[in-house]
Amino acid sequence: MLSETTQAILLLTAYFSKAAGMEVKPLTNKEWGKFAHWLKNQGLFPADLLRGDLKELLTGWSDSKITPERIQALLNRGSALAVAVEKWSRAGLWVLTRSDSDYPKRLKHRLGNDAPPVFFGAGNRGLLNQGGVAVVGSRNTSEDDLAFSRALGEQAANEGLTIVSGGARGVDESAMLGALEAEGTAIGVLANDLLRAATSAKYRRHLMSNNLVLL
Repeated sequence: MLSETTQAILLLTAYFSKAAGMEVKPLTNKEWGKFAHWLKNQGLFPADLLRGDLKELLTGWSDSKITPERIQALLNRGSALAVAVEKWSRAGLWVLTRSDSDYPKRLKHRLGNDAPPVFFGAGNRGLLNQGGVAVVGSRNTSEDDLAFSRALGEQAANEGLTIVSGGARGVDESAMLGALEAEGTAIGVLANDLLRAATSAKYRRHLMSNNLVLL
């Protein structure tokens, strides 16, 4: 069950269908950062927007792009959110917002209001604040480079360090699998296809054993 705060942030910032071009545009990271900062200065929480009179709550807010009408239209997408949440839950995916205690602290510290308001993920979210060794490289590379990447992941695991990578084919995937197959841990920050990766045979066992988190 999502908290009201998480529901409000999702309604304001997330797409729920591929046919998103026909609906009002969710707030971008920068737009959400600006609006969230204003809410905080007013002593308001995102959940407050789901209760009471929105027009009254937004008294004093003025922005040519983030209009009260746009905010209201986004908040009215409750049915679409419910369908999406059911789909995510069936797939074993979870939602993490900036208001959650296990949101990556380094991102908040370094990016401030530009930190992504929402992450979708699978696996052990407790890994997100452990840090680690970042390995990022080419998708198309030599067998020697892939072997080196896998060995690097294995060495990181042996030293108790988490591999952080993009999960893409090639260097990224080799380093992550090298760590995981040595009983180490890995964080994969994917550009897309989270559901496909989360259900793939190469990652499923490691997700189940809490050695992996995919975002």
